[in-house]
Amino acid sequence: MVPSFFVELDSLPLTPAGKPDRNTLALLGRQATPALEGYVAPRDEQERLLANIFSDVLSIDRVGIADDFFRLGGHSLSATRVVSRIQKVFGVQCPVKSIFEHPR
Repeated sequence: MVPSFFVELDSLPLTPAGKPDRNTLALLGRQATPALEGYVAPRDEQERLLANIFSDVLSIDRVGIADDFFRLGGHSLSATRVVSRIQKVFGVQCPVKSIFEHPR
């Protein structure tokens, strides 16, 4: 496994007990998640709904139509969550395989 991005820190955030603060690290990672080709806004309501699903599942502020699901931090479990949300919102069956074949 190779990280999709790196965050440079002056120092590691620590808990009062002196251990790495995983919650703070997770927040820093979400804030630093890169868009690969610049942000391209959704063009219609369906794209907006899909972008909202992706951003909710990945816990990031916004997802554009050119963003790659896996480069934004997605993985197989989050792909399963996306497929489940797509089924609820759009009422269509979407195989998990389709997220891997078309991550943008």
